[in-house]
Amino acid sequence: MKNNTVKDFLKKISNNMGLKIISLIASFFLWAIVTSISDPAVTQSFYNIPVTLLNTDIITGSSRVYEVLDQSDVISRVTIRAPRSVISEISSSDIEATADIMELSSLDTISIRLSTKAYQDKIMSIQGSIDTVKLNIENKKTKTLSIVASTTGLPADDYIIGDTTINQNIVVVQGAESLIDSIASARAEIDVTGLTQSISTNADIKLYDSEGNLIDSSKASPNIKSVGVKISILKTAVVPVVFSVEGAAASGYCATGEISSDKDTAYISGDTSIVDSVTSIEVPKEAINISDEKSDFTAEVDITRYLPSGVSLVNGSDSRYYVTVFIEPETSKHINIERDDITITGVPEGYDASIVLDEGALLEIIGLSDNVSILNKDAVKPTVDVSSWMSDKGITEPEEGFYSVPVSFTLPSGVRMSDTISVTLHLVRKEQSQE
Repeated sequence: MKNNTVKDFLKKISNNMGLKIISLIASFFLWAIVTSISDPAVTQSFYNIPVTLLNTDIITGSSRVYEVLDQSDVISRVTIRAPRSVISEISSSDIEATADIMELSSLDTISIRLSTKAYQDKIMSIQGSIDTVKLNIENKKTKTLSIVASTTGLPADDYIIGDTTINQNIVVVQGAESLIDSIASARAEIDVTGLTQSISTNADIKLYDSEGNLIDSSKASPNIKSVGVKISILKTAVVPVVFSVEGAAASGYCATGEISSDKDTAYISGDTSIVDSVTSIEVPKEAINISDEKSDFTAEVDITRYLPSGVSLVNGSDSRYYVTVFIEPETSKHINIERDDITITGVPEGYDASIVLDEGALLEIIGLSDNVSILNKDAVKPTVDVSSWMSDKGITEPEEGFYSVPVSFTLPSGVRMSDTISVTLHLVRKEQSQE
C-alpha cells in the first residue's frame, strides 16, 4: 500500500516536468525584472580622490626621497556602478585609493587599488581615470647655505636702506639630489616700500637657482622656515662742504681767496634727528696748508674725518675731494700822500692839531694785481687818529708840541703796506692859539 502511494507521488511530480522548469525560470526572471525596476544599477562619478601611499619608509629609510609626478597621487575621476540604493549612500570620503610602495615597478610606478569603506560587496564595478602613481626617486642630499637678507621696493623719498642684520645666517636644506644641486642661494626678503623708519620683523626664507629663479621650497626640507631681520632706514640730505685754508704763500705770492673743489656738496645719511641738524660740512683749515707755495695748490681731502657723529656718506667712494687754492705773484703800487689828503680824528678836547708834511709821503702797497690796481689815495683813506695814538702811548693829557704819529690806511683784504708811514703832528691848546 505504501509503495503504491510513493509511486503515485513520483508520477505526479514527473508529469509536466518541462512546464514546471519553464515556470521556475520565468519566476526568476520575473523577480529580476521587479528588482531592477525597484532598485536599478546606476553609475556615478566622484572627483579628485587622493591616493594614499603605503610603506613609504621603504624609500625614505634608505637615504632616498621620492616625488610624485604629474599629480598622479590624485585621481581626477572615479566611476562606481552599483544599485541606486547603494550609490546614494556613497560619498567621495568613502572611496579609498591606495598605492603600496612594496609593489613598485621597475619603471617607478605603483598600481592603484580602489575600494569603499562600505557596501564593497554590493558594488558592481569601481574604476579610476588613472590606475598608477608615478614616482621620481632620487638619492637624498643635504646642502648648507648662507642666508642673505635682501629687500624689495624703495623707502620713502629722501630715505635709504642702512644696515641689514639677521638673527641666523645659515640654513640647511635636504631633498632630492637634482633639486638640492640646483639651489644656489637662500634669501630672507623684506618689502621696504615707503618706509621712513627702521623695522624689525620675521622673513620667510626663499631658495633660488643660479639664474635667480625661485625654487619651490615645498620640495626641499629646510631646517628653518624663517629668520628675524632688522633693517635700518636712514634719512638723507645734500649739504654744502665748506673749506678753510691755513698758512701763507711764499714771499712775493698771495692766495687769491678763491677756492675750487671738484665737488661742493656731500650726500649724507643718518638718523632723521641728526641729519636734520646738519647744515654744512666744515673742513678745518688744518686740512689745507698753503705755506710757502708759489703756485696754485691742490690738496686731497677725505671729508669722512669731518662728518658729525652719527652721519655717514651715502656713497663711501665719494669721500675724497680735490681742493685747489689759487695763488698768484704779488705786485706793488706807489701812491703819493700829501698833507691835505690826511684826515685827522680823535683830537683831544681843547686842542688843535695840524700835520707838518712839506714834501708828502710815498705809500707802497703790495698785493694781488686786481686788488692793488684799483686803489688810489681816496680809496686808502689816510688817517691820523690822535686818540688811538695817545692810548698806545699811555698819554692822557698831551703836552703842546710836535709828535711823530703813524698814518693808518684802509686797505682791502690781501693788500698790505711795504712799510709804515709817520708824519709830524703839531698839538696846541686852543686858548694859546687864540692869543
